[in-house]
Amino acid sequence: MKGLRWAIALALTVAVAAAQEPAPEEGAGSDPLADIFGEEMTMKAGRMQMDFDPETGEMTVMQIEGAVDIVSQNMNLACDKLEIDMVKQIMIATGKLVDFEREDVKGRCGRLEYEIETKKTHFTGVPRPRVQQREKSGRITETVADRITMIQNKNKNNILWDGNAELRVLPSPSAPKAESAEKKPAERIDNGSVGRLRSPAVDTGR
Repeated sequence: MKGLRWAIALALTVAVAAAQEPAPEEGAGSDPLADIFGEEMTMKAGRMQMDFDPETGEMTVMQIEGAVDIVSQNMNLACDKLEIDMVKQIMIATGKLVDFEREDVKGRCGRLEYEIETKKTHFTGVPRPRVQQREKSGRITETVADRITMIQNKNKNNILWDGNAELRVLPSPSAPKAESAEKKPAERIDNGSVGRLRSPAVDTGR
């Protein structure tokens, strides 16, 4: 039996509802999309192709192209091209600008690699990777480097950067802005006063 290939040249909307599905039997593989994006997901793109294993029927590779826009429970992602390789356990997003968002983290780059098993996210490519993370206090730290790696833990994200790294601390958007000193209009000066100041009366003795 030949592997099944799907090619869809229309905008795609996918809803993953793993929670409503019966529990898989022991030894059966879980939903690969739910493992990455969570139980709920909406995916839009111009074209999608999926390859399946002829023996197990499980998806092996998924390729998505054309204004890819994903909104899901675990992350939001926008790019030009996305490939999910379940055999290599990696997801690669590329494009002129790759936008990534997960909880309190936002990232932009030209190439994003997400390791499905280890949940590591690598930001590389052009434009230069830029990652912002919001702290509990509301303060935002922004990292810019040639390569940024984010490791997802249970309680926090560890961010590692390499190559011409820059770190900026940005104020919280909700923080009140310092009020600038109000400029007062110049007071009008009486011309007579100016004349008297410039030409003081001089006693000539006459």
